[in-house]
Amino acid sequence: MKPETPLQRGKACLCCRKRKMKCDGVRPVCTQCIKASRGNECKYHDKKQISRTQLLQQKVAKLEARLRELESEQSDMTTESSPAPSYSGSIASTSALPSPSLTLMQPDAVSSSTAPSDWSSQMFDETVFPELGNSFSPFYPSQASSSVPSHSPDLIDPTSMFLQSSYSSVPMFPSQTPQQSDPSNTVNNTKWWEDTNTFCQQKQMLLDMFLAHRHQFAFDIHIERFQTSMTYAAADKPHPALMDSIYLMACHLSQSPPLTELEPHFLKRALCGISDALQHNDRVINVLQASCLLALYFFGRGRILEGYYHSSIAARLAVSLGLHQIRSDSWFQLQFQLQGFPSLPPSSNSSSVQLQPPKDAIESEERVAAFWQVFMVDRAWSVATGLPAALPDDDHPQAQIETVWPTPLSQFPSVLSDNTMQRYDPVTAYPTLRAKAVALYEKTYRLTSSTSATKVDGYWIEHRALEMSLSQFAANLPLIGMASGQNPLSLADIDLFVIHTMIHVSTLHLHRDLAKTQAVPYEKCWIAANAVTTLVRELSENDYNFLDPIISACWHCTAEVFVKAFVPPTSQANQNANEIAEQQIDVLLSSMRTLARLFPIAGIHATKTEQQRTAARNTLGIS
Repeated sequence: MKPETPLQRGKACLCCRKRKMKCDGVRPVCTQCIKASRGNECKYHDKKQISRTQLLQQKVAKLEARLRELESEQSDMTTESSPAPSYSGSIASTSALPSPSLTLMQPDAVSSSTAPSDWSSQMFDETVFPELGNSFSPFYPSQASSSVPSHSPDLIDPTSMFLQSSYSSVPMFPSQTPQQSDPSNTVNNTKWWEDTNTFCQQKQMLLDMFLAHRHQFAFDIHIERFQTSMTYAAADKPHPALMDSIYLMACHLSQSPPLTELEPHFLKRALCGISDALQHNDRVINVLQASCLLALYFFGRGRILEGYYHSSIAARLAVSLGLHQIRSDSWFQLQFQLQGFPSLPPSSNSSSVQLQPPKDAIESEERVAAFWQVFMVDRAWSVATGLPAALPDDDHPQAQIETVWPTPLSQFPSVLSDNTMQRYDPVTAYPTLRAKAVALYEKTYRLTSSTSATKVDGYWIEHRALEMSLSQFAANLPLIGMASGQNPLSLADIDLFVIHTMIHVSTLHLHRDLAKTQAVPYEKCWIAANAVTTLVRELSENDYNFLDPIISACWHCTAEVFVKAFVPPTSQANQNANEIAEQQIDVLLSSMRTLARLFPIAGIHATKTEQQRTAARNTLGIS
């Protein structure tokens, strides 16, 4: 019998590729698809058939061309008195990196120069991104992309963020914020925020402010080492792009006008720094971290395309550096080599950009933490925006994610010369719990958002596997301090609050389609949605200042469950059910509006939720 010839790479149908099944490549319908009765889904990737991904890439290319035209027009109109920062340097600098499977999206001026500047008045163009629809209304300023929208008058009091004893490690705001006109705030006739060589008291204040909020942005470093590195020579310090990104986030978090006015300055410097670092391959781990912070800055402000652009840069760079395949034996192999032992057989590495080996265990773990920061930003916000994830996700040896789970860097010794690691309780390893929660959050969304017309056996096998994973993960999660009446919550409890919420919303992802026709999935969705609102009711005013902005997307998804639970008010029981749903929606709307003081994306979600509720009321005749 003639042996079966292996199918050439790229010849399998798109349906089998997606399900990771063996395909024989028979056309027009392969044998696997015939057996599974999905002949209408069997398509091949060739010039005659264009996949949905290709269509998106073509639209992105058109947007890039339009962006270049707008930049050209803007450069002609810009005067010396009001210079506008340009992204062209940052975009061009990425050309040295290997081309990813996904075309990076450049910041786009979707609206015309005459469009209103109010961030809540604009929506995505459904003809450009049909998968987004009207799910978001991001802010796109009519002027330069670094301009800052006006804030609402009821902003958070900046000093209230640091008054609670549970945040005693965070310095209080000074009674007077440095002003530009104060001669004491200059160094050699240079304003403190413009000086690149001196790490002054004001910059230390911004750094301390950011470090108190670093968990919101999945930014994990060895704090003592990072603080000490600020005194090193220029080449050994953290890259200026990272520091400017940190100062940018701190100014935004402060909600203090003298500091928020500096946001465009730090944003422009961070963009230029990233461009320069990529061109010179300089401290690229810092560049990756800076790109993540910029992505979250834009996402939090509702500037979705710009956030997606920077998160894609971070994902592309992480894969180029091989950070997605840091295995558990990597550190031990390095130690064997340093001690003169024979090298172990090399493992396959997909790194295409040369990266020096870590000098110790702390640096090794910081690289692991940097990858998981990229992973969490990429995967969580791909769900929130409906845009494709930039990190690879297939079974190719060079694309598989094999990096070990992150270890809390706070567990490492404070003595920098001591490379021994302290023992820690895995249950309190919140970075690992958070990374796993994000993975489940994205997987459940991706599975149930499939465009397949029919649900085949493989779908239900994965569906049951994810449901079991969610149940097991939730059963082993630590309890939150709010259960014991602790107020305000500690930073660890706020992390747990976000993790618990994401797991409940993952349950909603998994069952919301079935809930329309089946009682059991409906009950599971109802229980999960009520669990989210129960958590929200326990938040104190100060807790909102430390929440991850992705929580707003989770609340919006939860509110949709209650909106869909509305029934015609034909009986007293139905009216009571509608009143309960209304109350839960009100709780979520109030929380979104409170969070919107810090992250405008939450206000966008609140507006969308209110619109959905109004539409449902009108359809069902609910007064």
